[in-house]
Amino acid sequence: MRMKHKVVDWLLALSILLGFLMAWQSGRERSRLRDKYQQLHRIVGELLIADPSQVHVRALETREPLHFAWRISLPANYALQLSDKGGSQGPSSSTGSREFIARVRFREDEQGGLQVYQNFLGSSVTHSFADPSLAAFLRDRWGKIIVEQLGADRLVTIAPDRSAVLLRLTLPEGMQREARTILSPHSASVYVPVVYELKLGTDAPKP
Repeated sequence: MRMKHKVVDWLLALSILLGFLMAWQSGRERSRLRDKYQQLHRIVGELLIADPSQVHVRALETREPLHFAWRISLPANYALQLSDKGGSQGPSSSTGSREFIARVRFREDEQGGLQVYQNFLGSSVTHSFADPSLAAFLRDRWGKIIVEQLGADRLVTIAPDRSAVLLRLTLPEGMQREARTILSPHSASVYVPVVYELKLGTDAPKP
C-alpha cells in the first residue's frame, strides 16, 4: 500500500515538474516572440491611419548611416511625384490606395562620385548627384551632416495637394566654410549648405 502511495506521489511530482517546464518554455517562447515583434515593428513600422484621404509618412530605423527608409500610405487617385537635385520622377498614379516601404541610399561609384539610390512603390532608380570632389570632402564625415528625415519622431500627415521634404542633408556651419574653399564655385553653389533634398509631391497652385 505504501509502495502504491509512493508511486502516486512520484507521478504527481513528475506531473508538476513537467507542467512547470512546459509553462517555463511557453513563457520563454512568448518573450522571444514579443521581442521579435518589437524588432520587426521598429524595422517595418505600423501606420495608424485616421484619414485615408491623406498621405501618411513614418520613418523607419535602418541602423545604416547612408540608408534611409519610410513607411508611406497614399490615398486613392494620388499621383506620386518625387524631385531632388537630379530632377523629378513621376507622377505615378493609381485608382486604389497604396502602402509601401520607400528607401534612399547613398554610395560612391567606381569613378569616385556620389550616387543616390531610390526605391518607391517597388520601382528603383539610381543616379549620380555629385562629383568626386564632394564625395572626397564628405568621406568619413557623413556622421557630421545634419539630417532632417520626415516622420523620424512621429507619424506625419500630408494633404494630397501639398508637398513635403522627405529628406534633407545639410552641412553644419564649420563644414560649409570649409566646403566653399575646397569645392569649385559651381559645386559650392549647388551643394552648400544643402547637400541633398528629396521632396514628395508638388504644391497645387493657389486659386
